[in-house]
Amino acid sequence: MPKILVVDDDSHIRDVIRFALAREGHTVVEAENGKRGLMLAASERPDLIVLDIMMPELADAHAHGRQHGAAHRLYPRLRRPCVA
Repeated sequence: MPKILVVDDDSHIRDVIRFALAREGHTVVEAENGKRGLMLAASERPDLIVLDIMMPELADAHAHGRQHGAAHRLYPRLRRPCVA
């Protein structure tokens, strides 16, 4: 099954997403902030990244109306799908 990285600063949200994905048989890796997410994305090479774009690291991009590309700007070299 695909490996999915969940990046969210809210532990409850991560728990819900992890539960749903693991229940379907996916391997789930979690990060509590954007910096840790970058590290895990590089080391774990997930098939998909589920990213909270409202985290402090991403708030500026969102506030300036650039939210649609924020995930790919933060993770440009990964060439992995990001769901923000």
